[in-house]
Amino acid sequence: MTIRPVDLQTMIPKLPEVQKARSAENNIEKNNLNINIHKEQQQQEKNSKQVVEAKKAQGKRIDREEKQKNKQDKQQKEEKDGLAEEKERKGKKAKGESLTRIDIRI
Repeated sequence: MTIRPVDLQTMIPKLPEVQKARSAENNIEKNNLNINIHKEQQQQEKNSKQVVEAKKAQGKRIDREEKQKNKQDKQQKEEKDGLAEEKERKGKKAKGESLTRIDIRI
């Protein structure tokens, strides 16, 4: 297929338009590549932060378990103290009942 002079006359004026379209396509490809690279970097940063946050969460979980254990220990101590106090009160009441009552006969 040969190029005729008539074809050249129509092709030459359209050449800048074609160049603009091709450069726009190249720019779009470059922009898409840059966007993809940027997204990958953000994803990597997010993944690295997730690992750190997981360690923090695990530490909080351990702290929560320790707090619950401390609460249970405190409750057990309070129960033991409460039982001991009740025994003392009962002992004092038993001893104190005879001392607090006064029989007066006239």
